[in-house]
Amino acid sequence: MRKYLVILMLLAFVKPVADSEVFQAPPLTVKKKFMKKIGLNKIQIKKRVSNKQMHCLKLNIYHEARGEGTKGMLAVMQVTKARVLSKKFPNTICKVVYQKNQFEWTEDGKSDAVKDVSAWNHIDKLVKKHYHSMKVNKKVLYYHSGPLPRWFRNAGLVKVKTVGNHMFYREPI
Repeated sequence: MRKYLVILMLLAFVKPVADSEVFQAPPLTVKKKFMKKIGLNKIQIKKRVSNKQMHCLKLNIYHEARGEGTKGMLAVMQVTKARVLSKKFPNTICKVVYQKNQFEWTEDGKSDAVKDVSAWNHIDKLVKKHYHSMKVNKKVLYYHSGPLPRWFRNAGLVKVKTVGNHMFYREPI
């Protein structure tokens, strides 16, 4: 009985871990030249990303690029991350992913449930390994697969690269 009281007393002092603290980036040391270029004056940047935000990112990669292989998945992750960093898009992953008329899978009326567990597990490992360390080209904000969408034709975007079936674009300078 005494043992259980001690355990209960200890548990009363344990602080639960908040969702936003679970997936935390290690401090990133930024080179001075790069800092000057983008106008930063702090040496270290530390960014917390909640499990909910990571889940939105993984869902986006799953639905947009699960058939593209690792390079295609990383490219979609890069665009999603670049949009979060851009002033032209919302500032969280989930808001970027679910922004109206941005990603077809969010508005197609089909189930968003994960059916390919193997692909999901691969994406999970990929995101955990590369999210915080990947370099982001902030200019590459758009992509499509298949035929050129009607709205792309008049947007004046510049094609940057092709990865698998996806073509990636930036705005003109």
